[in-house]
Amino acid sequence: MAMRVTIANNAKQSQRAPLLVPASAASRLKLKKPSRVFVKQPGQELVNEEHWKTNIKNDIVLLVSAGEEYVSVKKGTIVHEDVNPNCPVKVLTSNAPVESLSITQLTTTAHTLPGIVHAVGQPDLHQGTKFPIDAVFASKKCIHPPLSGGDIGCGMAWYRLTLL
Repeated sequence: MAMRVTIANNAKQSQRAPLLVPASAASRLKLKKPSRVFVKQPGQELVNEEHWKTNIKNDIVLLVSAGEEYVSVKKGTIVHEDVNPNCPVKVLTSNAPVESLSITQLTTTAHTLPGIVHAVGQPDLHQGTKFPIDAVFASKKCIHPPLSGGDIGCGMAWYRLTLL
């Protein structure tokens, strides 16, 4: 008997691949180079064989992460104590077209990464592989190296301030 499993990108959950896996092989499911795997609901990370055996069920969605924390599209889901689901998010454009997926990525990043206190999308905001490109995130107590830039020659910088 086969089990239906959907593999999805943690950052862009619209990128999905359905699989049919023999039930006897479900706990031995191997993915190339994932650093973290989460069960979509409730966001539990699968870290050992016991987690895989107890969580793999028919019609499950697994989120594959490249290292980032679990990204939830459900409002109010808090994974880390320093996550701010009410973090202010602004986009600095009124006339330039901005893809809705990049705004979703900006909001999701701001509301799920720990320590983020403010997020701003610049006029050239666009979708990145995990996080939006041309966005500014202010954080408190946390450094998120992947947020420093994903574009070649994007002119990135980190500043440590004593204001917060």
